[in-house]
Formats: sequence, structure tokens, C-alpha cells
Amino acid sequence: MNLVEKEGFSSEPSEDDFLIREVVLTHDPDGRYLDSELLLQAVEDVLCSTATADVSDPYDDATIIEVVGSEESLEQIIYKVSSEMLLKCCGDSDLHTKTMVLLQMLGKYTWDAKAVIILAALAMTCGDCWLIKQLYPYNYFAASAGMLKQFPSDLNLLGIQFKALSMLANTMVELAKCVIKYERLPMKEVHLDYNTMALTKTQIYVATYRIFKGSLEFSAQTTDFVAMNQEKISQTTTIAAWGLSYMVPRLRRLCNDLLKQVDSCHDQTETKQYKELSEIFSKPHNDNQEVFQMLFALKDEIPLKDCSSQAQVNIFELEEKVVLILVSTPEVLPVDQIHFLEQRTHNHHYHKKIGRNYEIVWVPFPTSDTWTILQKRNFNILSKSLPCLCIRKPWLLNSAVLKFIRQEWNYKKQYPLMVALDSQGMVSHYNAMDMVEEGSNICLYGGDDLYWTKEFTSRLDEIRAAGLNFEVIKIDDKSPSVYDPHKLIQSKKFWLRLGSMKRSILCAENTAPNHRVLKEVLWLLEMNNTSKSWVLIGNKNSEDVLKLQEMEAIECLDLFPVWKEYVGRMGLVRAIKTAFQPNLSGGP
Repeated sequence: MNLVEKEGFSSEPSEDDFLIREVVLTHDPDGRYLDSELLLQAVEDVLCSTATADVSDPYDDATIIEVVGSEESLEQIIYKVSSEMLLKCCGDSDLHTKTMVLLQMLGKYTWDAKAVIILAALAMTCGDCWLIKQLYPYNYFAASAGMLKQFPSDLNLLGIQFKALSMLANTMVELAKCVIKYERLPMKEVHLDYNTMALTKTQIYVATYRIFKGSLEFSAQTTDFVAMNQEKISQTTTIAAWGLSYMVPRLRRLCNDLLKQVDSCHDQTETKQYKELSEIFSKPHNDNQEVFQMLFALKDEIPLKDCSSQAQVNIFELEEKVVLILVSTPEVLPVDQIHFLEQRTHNHHYHKKIGRNYEIVWVPFPTSDTWTILQKRNFNILSKSLPCLCIRKPWLLNSAVLKFIRQEWNYKKQYPLMVALDSQGMVSHYNAMDMVEEGSNICLYGGDDLYWTKEFTSRLDEIRAAGLNFEVIKIDDKSPSVYDPHKLIQSKKFWLRLGSMKRSILCAENTAPNHRVLKEVLWLLEMNNTSKSWVLIGNKNSEDVLKLQEMEAIECLDLFPVWKEYVGRMGLVRAIKTAFQPNLSGGP
């Protein structure tokens, strides 16, 4: 009876406590893990008819679900339970006894795994019946299958019963979602109010029991379709539907009450963990392990994987390293954006700066509260394309972590974000995507006028030949005269990065209207949308920038003999501005 006392029951049990005690005594978990949320999505598509019209490669991800820590495969487990379910439907024992036998069978599993496995067994047992009901009016093979199963020739006569069964299936699935949501809470790390926890646990036990009992009732009624006398269908279905009409409202009330309790637990947990995250990022640490334990490893002891090798990676591998956290949606990106992210990760200047002592970790951010099968499939595709580490099961990330990334790091789900953490786990840069290494003079130019381009570059060559150091880059993504795929991709990366800089600046709090970098970025984006030729000259060690258009740039270079004397003392841009400010319309 230690387990019962541990679960928090009083010494004076109520009438319902006898049932709860009996249910809890069947529960003896041994650490097995099942992705119950993903399995439930496949079950829901069978029992609740929520599948979309697109059935290409259906349940590709659901077929690889495994039970970690079990000698049996998931298929074997579901088959055993469904066989036992059919056997119990034909037996003489009462429904409660049958329910307890099935609960005993799944005693080693968590509460959410029990609930979803019994529903998966139900889908396996009755899924063909459901499919035949939907297709038989206009599908010859469905009608033939129904005949072989000895279903009534006119399944429309079972409409009332099918409707009642459908309501039961939907309610059990919603109830299972509540159980999953509760089981996903990090109870070991966060201690909640005792009374709230005790009441919620009680409802979890009752909900699991009701799902098992409802599944047996569902299976029994669909099995009875075979033995139905055509003349007695109307009377039989009415009686069956009436029985279900009593069960469904009871389940709905339980579902509503449980959802309120689970939401209360969830809110308490999220609030406490969000506060803990804020405190962790506000104080110094000896290393980064506490930070990454809180961010990534609350629900998964080995939370990372290497995208290239698919090998599992522990957070210990990040110790004493600078870590760049790349946050983006799990959607399959266009080719040019994948190239862009590859370039920003694989060729990031931290490679040169700190060598091996840095890692990039991709954190896929869901577009909604629940990961869909499609999103998980997209994640699996993209996680094999990036040269970095990533979260192995991002759907296990804590909601407080997602909220923290949204609010404290100002993540907007439309745009990728890269946050740099130093070797102590402290944020050193909130958008490392836009970090630029230091260097020398740089000249960016673009435009459609081939004559202007020829004149401008010839003058640049003369200046460089005279000994002035220039890094010259032509940036243009509009119909190059000579198609060069490499240059085209590099140009697209430039404009993608520029757009990223614009968004990150605009998303930042308290952005001033005259923000210096934003002004230059907006000017470049404006020039790219016109047919004018343009030039931007600057130095990576200085904030001074010179912006020129059309012949203004040619005239400036023609006057090189005048302003070249000032470059060594004042710098390139300031030398030009100081000597010829009246001639220039562009300014810093």
C-alpha cells in the first residue's frame, strides 16, 4: 500500500477513492518512454476522421515510433492489447474487471502511454470498420469488405450508433491529450501546490480508467455489428446509442475538469521555470552546464544530435565552448535560404576566432503549441541539411523555454535568430547572424548600367594600383549579363542577410528612428529596388559611410589625386568628405 500512500490519498477514503486505489495499484512504471503525442496524432486520424486530403507518404514518422526501455516493439504491444481487447469483448466478465485486466497489462507504462496505447489498439481493432462506413456508399471494395465481415447491408441504419461512437472517440482522444499534457510537465524540477497536485493526479487516474473502459465499450459495439439481425437493427442501435449518450457527457465533464487542473499546473510550472531561467541568465556561472540543462535537458537526458552524423550528443559536449543558438521554424526552407543558413553556420567568422571551442545548436521553434506529423517530418529533413548540432526532439522543449526565447530574445517565428552564449552561458550577442568581422576598406556597388559599371571599375583599378587598399564587391541579384551560379547565390545571401538585419533591428526594443545601421540598410534595400547605379564605401573599423549614386561616384573617383593625401591620417571616407563635402549629396 506504499504506492497508494505516496500518491497522496487521505486515510478516510471517499466512495470514488476505492476505484482510484484499485487503479493506482496496477501502476508500476519502470522508466519506459513512448512518444505518446505523436502516436495519438495517428490514432486521431483513424478514430476521429481528421486526416487531410493529402495522404502521400502517410504516417511516415509515426511508423518509426519506438518504446525506449522495452524489449517489445510498439507494434507487438499494440497487437497484444488489441487481441486481449477482442478476447474480453467476447468474455462473460463485467466491464470493470475487463478494464482492470488491461490496466494491469500496461502497468509498466506512464499514464499517458497507457491511454494512447489502448486507443491505438482500439484504432487497430475498429479502424477497418470505420473506413468501411465512410467509403461503402461509393466504393465497391469497401462494400465487398463489409459483406465479408457480415456487416448489415445498409450501414446507414447504424447512423445513430456511429454518431454516438464518434462522439465517444473524440471525447476519449481529448481526454488523452489532457493526460499527455500533464505527464509532460517537469514535476521533478518544479514543486507545485500540494492540493492542486493531489486533485489533478486523482483525475488523471480516473481519466485513464475511463479511457480504457470506453475503449472496451467502443470495441464491443463495433464487434456486435457482425451479429446484428437486420430486423432488429433499429431497436439495437437505439439502445446502444442511449448507453453511449450516458457515457459521453460524463467523460466530457471529466475532460473539462481535468483540463482546468492541468492548465493550472502548467501555468504554475511555466511561471516558476520562466523566473528560474531569468535568474540563471542574470548571474555569472563557472561554466555553461546549468544554463543548457535548463534550456535543453529538462525532459531529455541526451537532448542534442549532430546533424551530419545523426549521433546523439550530451550537453557536456558544450562545456567551455562558445555556443551560437540558431532559432527558426521547422519548415522546409527554400533552397536559397538553406544556402544562406549553411553559409552563416559553416563559414561563420567564429571559426577563425575561436576554432574548435565553439558550436552552433539549431533550436527548431514550433509554429503552434502542438507539433504536427508534417512539422516533425520537415524537421527530420532539415536537420540533415545543416552543418551543426540541433535539438534531437524539439517537441520536448519546455513551454517556459519557448516563452523565454520569444520574450527575452525577441524571437519572431517568421525570421531566423542566432544568439551567442559565451563559455559561461551568458548572452554575448542577441543576433549573431549579423556579426561582421573587422577588416579594411570596403566598397559595395550595384546597378544595371553596363557602361557605368565599366567606367567605375576601371577607375577603381587605377586607385588600387596606386596602393590604396580596397575590398570591392559587386552586389546585384537582377539578371546578370553573364550567368554565374556561385556569384548569384552569394548575392542572394547578401540580400537575405541584409533583410535579416533590418528585421532584427526593427524587432529590437527602443529602436531609434535615426538608427545608424538601419538607415544604411534601408538605403541599400531601396537602391536594390531601383535601376540606378550606386556605391557604398566604408571601413569595418569605422562608423563613417559614404553613399553615392550614378555619375556622382565617377566624379568622386576622378578627384582621387586631390583627396588621396588625407587618407592615411583621416581614413578613406572622412578624407573624401572633408576635402569634397560640397560636391557630395550622400552623407553618413
